[in-house]
Amino acid sequence: MLSPDATPSENDAALAAWRHGALLMAWVEPQDGRLLRANPALQEWLGKDGAGDLAHLLGHADMALEVWAHLRAGRDWHTRLKLSNATGSRWFQVSLRQPPGEGLALLTALPVRAPDEEMAESQSALVSHLSHELRTPLTGVISLTELVLSSTLGDRQRKLLEMSLQSGRNLLELINHTLDLAKVDAGAMKLDVRAFALHDCLRDALQPLLAAAHAKGVQLQARVQPGVPNELVGDALRLRQVLGNLVGNALKFTAKGQVRVDVSRAHHTGPKLRLRFAITDTGLGMTPAQVQQLFAPFAQADASIARRFGGTGLGLMISQRLVGLMGGGRIEVESSPGVGSCFSFEVDCQRGGPAA
Repeated sequence: MLSPDATPSENDAALAAWRHGALLMAWVEPQDGRLLRANPALQEWLGKDGAGDLAHLLGHADMALEVWAHLRAGRDWHTRLKLSNATGSRWFQVSLRQPPGEGLALLTALPVRAPDEEMAESQSALVSHLSHELRTPLTGVISLTELVLSSTLGDRQRKLLEMSLQSGRNLLELINHTLDLAKVDAGAMKLDVRAFALHDCLRDALQPLLAAAHAKGVQLQARVQPGVPNELVGDALRLRQVLGNLVGNALKFTAKGQVRVDVSRAHHTGPKLRLRFAITDTGLGMTPAQVQQLFAPFAQADASIARRFGGTGLGLMISQRLVGLMGGGRIEVESSPGVGSCFSFEVDCQRGGPAA
């Protein structure tokens, strides 16, 4: 077992981090690969009964031979490697070198992110940057189109510009969804918790959809069960975003009948509340197989629905992530073909005073 009392040479500046909690360090005997001295972090990693040799630490005897070949040739050895112990595994940047005048080699292993995590973060940053770059000029195009539509136009010109405006708004919605998804994946989206009025939140979520509902002859309703307080503390913006996505989807796939939002109290403990929101429609409905595909990125129930109604499916995926951020777990779906669907979710909030 490694000796906990031994310490490295004080004259080597590279060993200043010897007692750094995350950095694994040890001196290694070149002849047989024994770990002669180790810092506390490496001793903890190996455990009380861990074998104190390089091959055991690296997990491969052949790799230990490769290390010594580099050292004998006067070259340092560096690699990114997943190391394992009794409690699990993680990625490290591992280095071995033999300082001048030392008979021993110095091992360092610095914890790093897994390659797939770094790739995901890089992709998320790229998507976020591109989304910002696309949104700025597109907003200008939409504003100019709205300005031209406010002038005197012929019927054909107006119809073409209205189609162009709708296409621009659809593209802006896609960019906004993509940017939100990138923020969630990067862990950059934070909840803005403050006092708000539930009735105002419902009104703001449904009001932009009233014209579309009226045009289709579909009733759009919201019902709050008795006992649910109006003054709450939580993230009204993200709650409104989820409600807007789910109600908008329900309205899109409902040709007649109604879309209804029901708010009830799941349970409460003192000032803490867990509210349940259920969005029920009398639309197309789905089979169990179609429901399983709903929350994958860029997915819809099936290709025929995508052709008829458009959309990318990103709104549902983002809503799922936002519900998770608000402590609600997952969005649940109950659906029957030809009957309709019910999307429900729960969020955590608190009782509050009057919203500012």
